[in-house]
Amino acid sequence: GLNGSGKSTCAGLLERFYEPGAGEVLLDGVPLRDYEHRYLHRQVALVGQEPVLFSGTIRDNIAFGLEGCGEEEVRAAAAAAGALGFILALDRGFESDVGEKGGQLSAGEKQRIAIAR
Repeated sequence: GLNGSGKSTCAGLLERFYEPGAGEVLLDGVPLRDYEHRYLHRQVALVGQEPVLFSGTIRDNIAFGLEGCGEEEVRAAAAAAGALGFILALDRGFESDVGEKGGQLSAGEKQRIAIAR
């Protein structure tokens, strides 16, 4: 969506970071307030304009927090996030170092890695 079109606001409402000032948000015809908080947080993820990456490899950043995450899962996540092409174009592929706070990558590349995570 375009800048200012409400993408972040929509995600914030879905995760119930705040309540609407008027009206209500329905999900499958059910008021959002009737859903369990934890359920919504498992279903919706928000990646901001400046996602946080950790010093290490692209693989480390995608698999962060997942014990036993295999090669196929990391590749599939990268592909689903639209990151596989640029990752494979790098000399070291998934073993490429992202640098401190992802400084070796463009803003769009950092976002796609964060989405894959």
